[in-house]
Amino acid sequence: MLPNLRATPHGYIYLKTVPADLVPAIGKTVIKKSLGRDFKLAKVRWAELEAEMTRLFHDTRQQMALVLSAEDALAAFLKKDPHTRLKVLPAGRKGLAEQVVSPISCRPVGRLFGTQIRRALEGCDGT
Repeated sequence: MLPNLRATPHGYIYLKTVPADLVPAIGKTVIKKSLGRDFKLAKVRWAELEAEMTRLFHDTRQQMALVLSAEDALAAFLKKDPHTRLKVLPAGRKGLAEQVVSPISCRPVGRLFGTQIRRALEGCDGT
């Protein structure tokens, strides 16, 4: 009999144990699927499910690694001296003026602000 394929009185089922490190992300400890009564069709569906579960576990591990690397990057950033975390940009830097809000009207200058920011700024004094 194939691994993760079980015969029951009602047909065949696919039972795959989720690795312990993936249980929090997937939300299950076991994946169980009905494969029907015909053994030949159950074998075909079993092969599809094995490939699908392998991809699922691999993709989930990759996503977890990305989240962990992002968390590590944030932790490293926060460990830096608060006074030296950010670069000081020169006022004459190209493109910087378009990103600044006009202090007189509280309206965005340039095209870099979207409609959501425009709506948020509608309540400013002087508009």
